[in-house]
Parts: sequence; C-alpha cells; structure tokens
Amino acid sequence: MRLIDADNLIAEYGSYYTEEGAVLKDLVDRMPTITLEQFWVPCRERQPDASDWYLVTLEDGSHVIRWYSSSHGWGYTKDEAIAWLPNPEPYRRNR
Repeated sequence: MRLIDADNLIAEYGSYYTEEGAVLKDLVDRMPTITLEQFWVPCRERQPDASDWYLVTLEDGSHVIRWYSSSHGWGYTKDEAIAWLPNPEPYRRNR
C-alpha cells in the first residue's frame, strides 16, 4: 500500500482546471482516505486473531512490543494495552 499526499500530487501535476488535473482529481477523489489513526485497533473493540508479537499503546501513551496469545490474551502486565497495531506484510527483496 502506498500513502500519497493527494493535494501535493495535484498541485505538482496539474490544477483542477486542466484536463489532466481534472482526471487526476477524479482518481484521487475515488481513493479511500487513510490516516495512521485508522491502523490502530482499540483493545476494547477487538483483539488480534493470531498469537504473535504486536506493537501496542499502553495506558500512559508509551509504545512497546507485547506478545499476544490467542488463548491467554495479553497476559499479566503492569500497564494495560489500550490499542494494538496489526503487523505489516514481511519485507520482500526486489530481485
């Protein structure tokens, strides 16, 4: 997935008032808007499906890596996890 700055793209490659800019604006307008906040999953909404290490936000706002077990949850911790971040796809080298 690529995140783009759509306003910058349109400004650089054509204004709304040119044919190219109008086509570009139409394409950009049809793309979903994604923000980093949408990637975080609040623990109160759902937990991960698989046992693995996850980046979590703790109650105090810090970020740590925590193990999640599909059978035991986050386990005992002094600081409660309030949100977790799904793991990205593994890196693949270009050959």
